[in-house]
Amino acid sequence: MLYEMKLLENEFDNIMYKNKVIEVRINDAKRKHIQKGDKIVFYKLPDMRQSIIVNVEQVIKFNSFQEVYRSFPVSYFGYNNSSINNLVENIYKIYTKEEEKNNGVIAIKFNVERILLNTKG
Repeated sequence: MLYEMKLLENEFDNIMYKNKVIEVRINDAKRKHIQKGDKIVFYKLPDMRQSIIVNVEQVIKFNSFQEVYRSFPVSYFGYNNSSINNLVENIYKIYTKEEEKNNGVIAIKFNVERILLNTKG
C-alpha cells in the first residue's frame, strides 16, 4: 500500500540527509493500516515540490509520545542534541494531548528508497 504524508521542512531535510529513520504520528484512521512493506511518500511543506519515498520496515504502537521517545535514541528522530522533553514539547505543537489519548501513537521505522526534487508545480 502507498501512503502520502506531509512534513515540515526540517523533518523532511532530516530524512533526506539520512539523519532520521523514525517518523512519529498519531495512530488515527489515516495511519491505522500502515504496515511493514508499505511505502510512504513524504512531501515537503510548504510547496510540496519535493518528495521522498520510503519503505516501511516496522510500525510500533505506543500509548504516548513520551513512551516513543524513551524507546529509541533521539538520533533516530533526526535530533542528536535534543532532550526527550524537547521532542515531546515540539510534537505537541502539531498534535494535542487529547488526540494522543484518544488514538495512541505510532512510530514508523523506515529506509529511504528515493528522493524526488521539484516534482510538482
